[in-house]
Amino acid sequence: MNKEIDAYTIPLLKQPDKLGKALIPIAKLMTEEMASKPDWDYKTGNLPTPNFPRPLNIYFDIWAFLMDSNEIIANLNLVLSDLKMLQEDPVFFQKQVSGDPVLRYKLLARTYFYEFFRFKECFTFFLARLRKINCINSKHAKEIKSLFYFVFEPALNIRNTMIHNRFLWAGEGHQRLCVTLSAESVGGTVIDKKTGAIYDKTKILSDIADDTIQMFLDEGVSVKSYFEDIVESITEMVHKSEGLPEV
Repeated sequence: MNKEIDAYTIPLLKQPDKLGKALIPIAKLMTEEMASKPDWDYKTGNLPTPNFPRPLNIYFDIWAFLMDSNEIIANLNLVLSDLKMLQEDPVFFQKQVSGDPVLRYKLLARTYFYEFFRFKECFTFFLARLRKINCINSKHAKEIKSLFYFVFEPALNIRNTMIHNRFLWAGEGHQRLCVTLSAESVGGTVIDKKTGAIYDKTKILSDIADDTIQMFLDEGVSVKSYFEDIVESITEMVHKSEGLPEV
């Protein structure tokens, strides 16, 4: 694996071994169900799903949550990959993908937050499913959700600080970039009073992107780690209390 790329990648959630064992009978039942319904209308976007025995029903919901979460992480990593290319050379990046690099940066940042907030939707649905099938009680669900919001809150604060209802994004780097772009639009330049150096929008944007990548990575890894712990603990709990049915 390319260590340089891996350093800027949120790892996918790992599948617990016990969940992997449960997927064998699930796949068998799914295959049989699909074979029994040759005229199923797949245009609906849904697969024919059998009435799983209770433990398999829970395992299936855990697996679905894991797959949804990993899709979100994969999408976040696509954004991080583009941000890394933008950070390394904004001018070259502009030549590779048409469009102003500053606007591209803002679009990538907004796209990241859009995908990141899908974690909340995904997790809320997952907890609702666990409550519906009586896998956890309301008190347990409340405790899990409370801890999730504790993990999720820093990303919400970053989003609100950076871009919420603002034309001018917050932060010193964004301020310098805005001033530099404004001066450039009328044929002027901005000079640093302390160093006498001319503000370089390419360098400023590169620094901003570098900071953004690290913030996004940290928040993505935090949520990923929390989700991984939840998946592991619930899988273990179900295995101890329900086991695996003979199929």
